[in-house]
Amino acid sequence: MRRLALALALAISTGPAAALDWVSANGPLTDRDFYRLVSCGAKPGGPCREALVKWPAKKVGDLTISIYRVAEGYPRRLSRSASAALDATVAEINRAGSAVRLRRLRDGEFADIRVFLLDLREGDTITGTGLRPLDGETIEAARVQVWWNGRRQIVDAAVVFASDVNRADIRSIMLEETTQALGFLTDIRDPWYNSRSVFSEDSNSVTSLGEQDMMVLRRHYPPGN
Repeated sequence: MRRLALALALAISTGPAAALDWVSANGPLTDRDFYRLVSCGAKPGGPCREALVKWPAKKVGDLTISIYRVAEGYPRRLSRSASAALDATVAEINRAGSAVRLRRLRDGEFADIRVFLLDLREGDTITGTGLRPLDGETIEAARVQVWWNGRRQIVDAAVVFASDVNRADIRSIMLEETTQALGFLTDIRDPWYNSRSVFSEDSNSVTSLGEQDMMVLRRHYPPGN
């Protein structure tokens, strides 16, 4: 579905690093296996296959997000739905009990996580963000990009939405992409999670964080740290 493209921070970049789109599983996973799958691409019981990255502790208590750019041709109804979905996403993540506190800035303000609503259709090449390697990649419904430094601390993140995304799905997609921008870079392909997790590869029906979704947030960003 929505593929992840990851890169190191420009200061230490060695070029784009391919990310796992998803990992297959069958039935409910233990908390440990679920956390490792979404945070470092580990198969159940297996080793990490991707870097485990996170926002630095000094940042997570006031992590900003904004709708940074809306293309002139972007549908107005869809833009309004995206704005409402972002408000719901901020509230949902902030209630999860982790150390993360998202704060939405005014549209157009530079933020730690920037959302781009671009006049692109599924399958188009992304242009107009000014970010590499995001520009030049192919978009599906949406795409998230994360950069991190040599200490595996996230330093920047961006989310791009296409203009033909289904309005009925936008709240689920906004929640998923924003949560992934916190360092959870791999989806799960497992029918058991289709109605239980925002990380489901095959479903956009989940509009609130599931029990294990909130668990991974608290494990990645323990409250009080």
